[in-house]
Amino acid sequence: MNFLQAILTPYQSIFSSPLFAIFTLLSLSQVWQGVRLGQSLWQERHQFWPEPLTGAKQRRLESAAFFLAVPPGVLLHELGHAVVVWLYGGRVLEFGFFFFWGYVLPDRTFSPLQEWVLSSAGTWASLLYAALWGLVWYRTQSSVMRFFARRVVRFQIFFALIYYPLFTLALPIGDWHTIYDFNLAPTAAAMTAVLHALILVAHIAADRRGLYEQPAFPSLAAQQAVAQLAQRAQSQPTDLAAQDAYLSELMRAGAPAQVQWQLRRLLRQHPNWADGHLTMAMALASSQRRIPRTAVRHAETALQLGVSDPRHKVLAHNLLGDHYLERERYATAEEQFTAALALWPAPSPESPANAQGQAVLYNKRALTHRRQRNWAAAQADWETALRLAQQLPLPELAEQIRQQLRQLETVRRG
Repeated sequence: MNFLQAILTPYQSIFSSPLFAIFTLLSLSQVWQGVRLGQSLWQERHQFWPEPLTGAKQRRLESAAFFLAVPPGVLLHELGHAVVVWLYGGRVLEFGFFFFWGYVLPDRTFSPLQEWVLSSAGTWASLLYAALWGLVWYRTQSSVMRFFARRVVRFQIFFALIYYPLFTLALPIGDWHTIYDFNLAPTAAAMTAVLHALILVAHIAADRRGLYEQPAFPSLAAQQAVAQLAQRAQSQPTDLAAQDAYLSELMRAGAPAQVQWQLRRLLRQHPNWADGHLTMAMALASSQRRIPRTAVRHAETALQLGVSDPRHKVLAHNLLGDHYLERERYATAEEQFTAALALWPAPSPESPANAQGQAVLYNKRALTHRRQRNWAAAQADWETALRLAQQLPLPELAEQIRQQLRQLETVRRG
């Protein structure tokens, strides 16, 4: 009954402090979202959990890794504190568990070292929770469950070792005030700092290697096709065409960090591999909001080394054009889009994707003309892009181009 009373007591005074009240209200809103998400996943379980892992499933599992997996982690975190209190002969007066935050109030003050152990126990319980999901990750045969476990592990490590320490620094409450109190337990605090740094370095390295990524596929056939490419690339490590085919598909499936990691190794061995430089450029560009200079260097290197496939040259020029358009170097961007259009295959009824890509390039080049106040060239490119978009049809792109033409007409009249 004593522990039951400790559980119930916090709910009687959750609004005694403005800070507690805010945390509780936020937590309740997150609980509601978690209940709705869990209910929908349960109702769709027969369609959701079978292979393959799709992009839509990934997005919902990303949310589930927070809304559904965090509350058990918070519970274990607080239990970690409570267990230490009991081991030291104390009693838990209040066990606050509010799903997305919590606290433990012991009945006494402990020695400095015991206080450090008590405060750090929650973090170690959170990391143990992450390790349990790591076992699920490595043991399950389901790609859908494996992705969920990956994201839970990543989020729990981030929460325990990055978010929570920063949260503690910003507010007057939190375990890390005690954990890093060098006056309280200097040796233990120093050991914590070293372990904290080592785990963070390992976590960041794993993230950069793409350990938390997992490719998504629109169909089971697409998943199997990429698996076959992976087997071919693994069995023929010196076949650069096989490596590029696999890595290109892996990047399209949403694993750019894994592609970058593997390409760094391959490019060290084959620095003159033009297609490898282009694939690296595309992977770097896809993983950031703005195209980085490193991606530009790889794309330029690919063109200098001589990319053999005209379609790959188009990709390189398009990437460079996007980069210079972002940085308002409109004349250089125009040159790149013009070079891409010159290499673009003529559209045909058999290949509507060619017309779509061509329409997009004309639209981009028109933007560079407009920014340079070359109204006639901008209008000509947009009219060509609109004709292609209407033929496919691509209603959203067509409407976007019509808006651009109306704005252009307004500017020219003004």
